[in-house]
Amino acid sequence: MARFAHFIVCFGLVLLVQIQTLHADTITRPSGFPFRLEEWTLTAVIESDGTNLDVVGVLALRDKDSATGDNIVSVWYENPGAEGLEWPALAWESQDQWEAIRTVKGWYAIDDYWDFVWPTMDTDSGLPPAEFPKEFYKGLFIDDPLYDLITEDEREVIIAFLDGIGYQAADIPIEDYGQSWFCQPEAILWAYSGAAKFDVTHPDALDITLLNQPFAGVMTTCAQIAPVAPPPAPPPPPCGRWGCVPGTTIPLPGPSVNPGRGWERGPKPAVFDPTCTTVTSCCYEEEIRYYYWDTGFWGWRMRICKSTISYSCPSPPAGAPCPPNPTCMPAGMPPFAPSPTVTCNEHPWE
Repeated sequence: MARFAHFIVCFGLVLLVQIQTLHADTITRPSGFPFRLEEWTLTAVIESDGTNLDVVGVLALRDKDSATGDNIVSVWYENPGAEGLEWPALAWESQDQWEAIRTVKGWYAIDDYWDFVWPTMDTDSGLPPAEFPKEFYKGLFIDDPLYDLITEDEREVIIAFLDGIGYQAADIPIEDYGQSWFCQPEAILWAYSGAAKFDVTHPDALDITLLNQPFAGVMTTCAQIAPVAPPPAPPPPPCGRWGCVPGTTIPLPGPSVNPGRGWERGPKPAVFDPTCTTVTSCCYEEEIRYYYWDTGFWGWRMRICKSTISYSCPSPPAGAPCPPNPTCMPAGMPPFAPSPTVTCNEHPWE
């Protein structure tokens, strides 16, 4: 009997050591792949035992300089364990974000080593958490007196208003998009979880396309909010300080005399152009001008760019020749589009 009891004790000790070893091999830490949405930063909490990898939840922290009054600045989204389910949320009344961080660290035994990863500018006091978070749903604590008074249709507008006046509310972008973009928050959180896990399993991936487009699993209607690479910066304007001569890539030598008016008809009458005349129409070419200011010895002076337009009038009856000047007006109204031939730096009286 004594030997059997000894065996049981030894077996128990071995099992305890195995459990402790298994627990020791499980590492839970904040992800180094944050999800930035406006003034909020979402950080997934990763749990790994060397074989399996999971996201246990996501901590959303707000930039403190964007908060006013009693705004909620820390929200925890708990992974429900199955896709399609809503992520339960908890939030803290305290605006000390380390209150939330220390609580999450305590839940999952997250080592202090990872403190540098949490996206907050607050200073950690090192004290144990003094507050337990409360249930939170789409902008408010569920025990808030306004909670039951707000309908789903008006929630987004009212939460934004309350947040703006410093009420104890949180206008979180993923909650907004769940209303106005027909994309539920759980879809975004699942997609972000997939991105955070990808970052762990591909630590050496430097392909910007892979790292910035891990949200391919999000439904099509969520595409507007997936954190893809920013669009490339527009190319620098081809012209200088004053922009281009309208309709060209020619640098404008000075500021426009009449911004927005564009090319106008010049003072010279149109002249007959036989090269574009047909049996049924008489073609004419007319000078158009673009006016701008230039600087010289005497200060500002007016200058012009010149170009031409062509237009046709009906031919005279009975085969008579086309008159030297047009009998109609150019189609449309100014501003006109210049021809490929443009010259600038000329005097208006030339």
